[in-house]
Amino acid sequence: MLSDSQFGYRPHRSTELASTLFLDNIRKNMDKGQLTGAIFIDLRKAFDTISHSLIVSKLPNYGIFGIEKEWFTNYLFAREQCVSVNGEQSSFKPVNCGVPQGSILGPLLFIMHFNGIVASLNNCKILMYADDTVIYYSHKDIEVIEKKLQDDLASITSWLQQNQLIINMKKGKTESMLFGTGKRLSTLNGRQMNLECNGSKVNFTSHYKYLGVHLKSSLNMNDHVNKAFKKASGYLKLLAKTRSFLSTKASLDIYRAMVIPVLTYCSLVCTCSTTTQKKRLESFEKRAARIIFGTSEEQASNRMPS
Repeated sequence: MLSDSQFGYRPHRSTELASTLFLDNIRKNMDKGQLTGAIFIDLRKAFDTISHSLIVSKLPNYGIFGIEKEWFTNYLFAREQCVSVNGEQSSFKPVNCGVPQGSILGPLLFIMHFNGIVASLNNCKILMYADDTVIYYSHKDIEVIEKKLQDDLASITSWLQQNQLIINMKKGKTESMLFGTGKRLSTLNGRQMNLECNGSKVNFTSHYKYLGVHLKSSLNMNDHVNKAFKKASGYLKLLAKTRSFLSTKASLDIYRAMVIPVLTYCSLVCTCSTTTQKKRLESFEKRAARIIFGTSEEQASNRMPS
């Protein structure tokens, strides 16, 4: 049925779990002295371009036949849309592609359709969160990694074309990256991976934001931690400006809902282990406590949620 590599819109799965698994695999291979090459694949308007006919044709693969299949067919095809500009409205036209967004079935239909991409791979591992996809391969030789990635990228590109999905080749979207220890990467003397997709070069980068985690080639997470602190500090400043209009309970609820998740996201791979980072976190919590409870930092910090 659905691949174990798909983490989107499924119970007990999340972006955090997907990114943790990805980084854990890279670190294990680092311990073996290996490099890991990865291609982060971004699709252009993935949910809007899928053919309804293609979706319906794949339903029997999931045991959906007869009346149930007819129900899904009616659900997808019996839709029309129009455009209204300056009080003028066009005639209604049928919608023949895209899954209904904002619905419960829309994301499920998408991952059922997208599930087939896994079978197109011959060498690499793959992780998906809906359409956010990364393929990766580990080896001691960068040339072997490059070849394996290129072969599977060609296969994936072919599958996407057959299924009316388009890769977004813009910089910062679909990019390649090479992971390894700082010592191992230094032996490459700046060697980059040369990969192509549909005749266009895949941009090679040393940093990438994957599912909300800021990655660097050596997996040094300081950059991610710094950005998390900066974002959380911004929210805390907003809370400080509005604190006089809020009750203590409301302030604490806002802190729990908007600030803590920023600092704790992917905590398994971004644990503040250095003394400097621990002190920074303690200072942040004391500042937040003073804003919320309005007492001395030491007294207020004892009342903060753990």
